[in-house]
Amino acid sequence: GKQRGGNGGGIGEFGANGGAGGTVFDQFAANSFQGGARALTIPGGSATNPRPTGGGGGGALMLVACRGVLQFDGVIDAGGGGGSGGADINTTSTVTLLGGAGGGAGGYIVMQGAEVKVNGRMFANGGGGGGGCIVNGCVGRLGDDGQSPTSGGNGAAATGSAGPGGHGGFGTTPPETAPNNFSTPGGGGGSTGRIQIFTPAGVAPAINPFAEISPPLEPARSVSTRARAGAEMVLP
Repeated sequence: GKQRGGNGGGIGEFGANGGAGGTVFDQFAANSFQGGARALTIPGGSATNPRPTGGGGGGALMLVACRGVLQFDGVIDAGGGGGSGGADINTTSTVTLLGGAGGGAGGYIVMQGAEVKVNGRMFANGGGGGGGCIVNGCVGRLGDDGQSPTSGGNGAAATGSAGPGGHGGFGTTPPETAPNNFSTPGGGGGSTGRIQIFTPAGVAPAINPFAEISPPLEPARSVSTRARAGAEMVLP
């Protein structure tokens, strides 16, 4: 994602603190085609002794029409997954609490063609953080996936008097840090991802005014290619 994920409440990653959301990832600097970052998951655990699980990162998708028109009319969802809720990881009468996990970062969507027409909806918003819990044997609520073009994943409500999770990033709105004024906070929201469209120099993509894109398209970049027409490809 292009924004750092929101921190969980408190200072540490887990323990009584919430986990950080999926963090910034620069796809331009990567040597491979990758989606968004998964939020941290505390190691260990089992079905009877659960650990809060960080939300999965959104996927990566590339659509290419080398010589013709690439027209998109549907829905592409590359939103990050919601973080799992906090938990009492002690199976005895003793209460050992962990805060909620962070939401995953949004993924990576790329479209490239001699012409590109966008009529549909595509989004790569961050997932919401899991809610904290504070009672014996509890498992907190799961944060929402970043599956809406108009908002990031909702942070989960808390169980008992613990803290809620933070909302995932969307559009130009950064991910939310979970409030830290609770003994067992929720997880932070995940970062937004990236959406790019490549067309030849001088050819702007046709974006329908009713199309929904979140986060906004990246600013223009020039990329050298060996296309037949010899045209330089430009990222609007």
